[in-house]
Amino acid sequence: MPKRDEAYMEGQRELIERAALECLLEKGVYDTTLRDVCERVGMSMGALYVHYRTRDDLFVAALRLEPLRQLTPVSTWADYIAAPRQFVQRLASADDRSRRRMRLALQFVAEHALAKENPPGFTELFQISVGYYRESLQAIQRNGEIMLPLGLRATSELHHRLEIGTIYMVIADKTVDAQQAASTLLDAFALTAGLKDSPRKLRPRKG
Repeated sequence: MPKRDEAYMEGQRELIERAALECLLEKGVYDTTLRDVCERVGMSMGALYVHYRTRDDLFVAALRLEPLRQLTPVSTWADYIAAPRQFVQRLASADDRSRRRMRLALQFVAEHALAKENPPGFTELFQISVGYYRESLQAIQRNGEIMLPLGLRATSELHHRLEIGTIYMVIADKTVDAQQAASTLLDAFALTAGLKDSPRKLRPRKG
């Protein structure tokens, strides 16, 4: 039996999380049980509880394995708008893995809609996403492509919410044209970021 040092335990957690993610993508949040995960990874329930105390603990960890889209910070405006355009347009495919991943996020949010606090680890998922916007926008501003008239923090949070809202509408309303939705989103990004070559600009704040 392998020695149960930290490296071994970390490896076991990753196996469990990846098994959980695949179960969730296949069956959704509501129909996935911890027993499903155990069967997929070949582990007893008792062994699983050594690593994760609750269903929520495991599911949040699984969601962190695969963000809704790639979140490696970029440094040019062209790269900044390429990823959300591609992601929103991919959602038009009913069988796309990205659409299934978005379903998980919506189901998890719905399951905890009446809770007074986020489940442990869930807040960090949002922070990771906002951090991507913040780091990217800061680098793009240094390059001189944008002015950030609303400030770095406000623009980062706004872009995060604009993209999530657009994704929700494309998923929820089958009459929404994904390409048009992506175009509108990127126009909003440009306007609020103060893109210098955009024909519409916000007035920069003083100080």
